[in-house]
Amino acid sequence: MKTVLWMVGLLLMPAAVVGCGNVEPKEADHAGNTAGTNDGSDKPEGTRDGKPSAPVVIDGKVEATTAKLGVGFVSEATEVNIEVWGVDGLVVTNSVLTRGGQALTLPSRFGKGEHVEVEVSFTAPTTVQTNLAIRVRGSFGGTVRERVQSFTVNGHLPAATKAPGEVKTGPDGTPVRVMKAQ
Repeated sequence: MKTVLWMVGLLLMPAAVVGCGNVEPKEADHAGNTAGTNDGSDKPEGTRDGKPSAPVVIDGKVEATTAKLGVGFVSEATEVNIEVWGVDGLVVTNSVLTRGGQALTLPSRFGKGEHVEVEVSFTAPTTVQTNLAIRVRGSFGGTVRERVQSFTVNGHLPAATKAPGEVKTGPDGTPVRVMKAQ
């Protein structure tokens, strides 16, 4: 019996080795701007394939101490929670979720095509760039999914933290961050 298993392993090994290695993706598979593409699914336009995220569209206008963020639901959602928080020194002091001017409590239910607004007040350092983040999490078609999006505050200032690694230019001209082995 051990001999048979050993022989089967030898026969399958070349197939396993062929499946390993680097494969150049087709041109359409390269990550990049996919704006304007929609395959008829419930994904918002301009999204890429990858980790499934909540089918919502998040946009917003950020000012020095306030932000008005909008969340549009591409499909029906239940048990929805919406959170906002600051990164790199930004502190959220108040946030209010409204639909049609009426304040909402969470978790909530939203229909396809509904739109809600989140009005946020915050304090941010005036010497560095910071970020305001929003997370929409809920059950979409029976599956719990979420989408997180960040908005830069004081974008004209230097970043508060430096990203690790060194940025080099890849063979196709795009920037690539090279990390040191540990």
